[in-house]
Amino acid sequence: MKRERWGSSLGFLSAAIGSAIGIGNVWRFNYILYENGGGAFLIPYLIALLTLGIPLLLVEIWSGLWSRTSIPLIYRKINKLLEPIGWWTLINILVINIYYTAIVGWFLFYTFHSFEVVKVSDSEKFFYNFLSTNYPSLTGALIWIFCMLILSLGVRKGLERFSMIFVSLMWILMLILLFRALISPGAFDSIYKYLSVDFSKLSNWNVWITAFGQVAFSLSIAMGIMPLFGSYLNRKKEIVPNSLATAFADTSFSLISALTIFSFLGIVGLQPTEGFALAFFTFPLAIAEMPGKEIFSFIFFLTLTIAGFTSVLTSFEALIASLNDKFRIPRKSAIVLLGLFLIFLTSLFANDLNTIKFLDKITGTISLPLIALIECLIFGWLVGSTKIRNELNKFSRIKLGIYFDISLKIISPLVLFVLFSLGLKFITPIELLIISLIIIISFFISFRKS
Repeated sequence: MKRERWGSSLGFLSAAIGSAIGIGNVWRFNYILYENGGGAFLIPYLIALLTLGIPLLLVEIWSGLWSRTSIPLIYRKINKLLEPIGWWTLINILVINIYYTAIVGWFLFYTFHSFEVVKVSDSEKFFYNFLSTNYPSLTGALIWIFCMLILSLGVRKGLERFSMIFVSLMWILMLILLFRALISPGAFDSIYKYLSVDFSKLSNWNVWITAFGQVAFSLSIAMGIMPLFGSYLNRKKEIVPNSLATAFADTSFSLISALTIFSFLGIVGLQPTEGFALAFFTFPLAIAEMPGKEIFSFIFFLTLTIAGFTSVLTSFEALIASLNDKFRIPRKSAIVLLGLFLIFLTSLFANDLNTIKFLDKITGTISLPLIALIECLIFGWLVGSTKIRNELNKFSRIKLGIYFDISLKIISPLVLFVLFSLGLKFITPIELLIISLIIIISFFISFRKS
């Protein structure tokens, strides 16, 4: 069956940006920026972007265009014994989607209740009361149903069209929040306070590791998404400029969201927090006394919902396409079967914070750096960084130099090894057992006949 193609470069770029920008750009980046030297943190972050993020992004998109297939069969094309790595990648993203979709569902609930959220006296109590209901399972299911409906329309009419709509809307909403934040009294003083440059932090190696880790996870690397998007491309010359644009958009959105959060929090004298605390406790408190608080509460939670939804949508496409490529399961059948399965799994854990944190540690802290490390070694040394660089340079005005080879073969593997080692340091026997089972299942799937 003929493979679908993107209708335009803008469509591909929108999907790639939609995948890269997620809730972490809003609820995590501002905190690590504040804790790791303020404006000085941008130095290691940009270095990480140039030496890890962009090179891996280029490799992943190139691999999809080179193979015209999804991640498991990309590895199989290199060597049939490598296919399990592709399925491990996809099972890892499937598990991530179980809890990530639940969180996006929480934002959907808060979007519908945004007028109420900023009026409650105890935002923490409101959040935990919400988790004790059936609403988390319901909203998680709604997210999956929306994904199923969109992807059933295909790549051009579904994924591409809605990515363009949602990504544009997400940017507009975030810019509205930024504008409102900046016109508040004391906003620029707050930004200056939180972004105060502390160069002494740069002597701490943990700051550098944090920067590289944030870049790796923010760009959807080692998730099987970007290789698939590369397989839908029409022209090789689109790879380099679109990869750079994706990285630039992701970083810009993170910075804009940080400026917005710093402004709102500083006005009421609150310190930056991350994760659940920022989104569900701190931010509602920060805007509680602001004129028009209900409107801006709605915009904030809608922005987070869209940012999370586009990430879920694109990763679901990677899962669906891989099943179709390997087993020739009709697209709509794969969407329904896998969608119902994910609805069931998400509903099991949608209101269980401990399980969500447990799954996040297994997939994000331990497995993801290891998968990315293996990816670097295979493409940098086995496929050959020079071959990839020459292929990319043939179809681009922006020429890559030897630094690309050094980054892919040496810098990226070393950093990813450190990230993996740090995660492995605190691994428990049950976590090791689950990861081992996932790897065994990956081998089982790979050697099943299509």
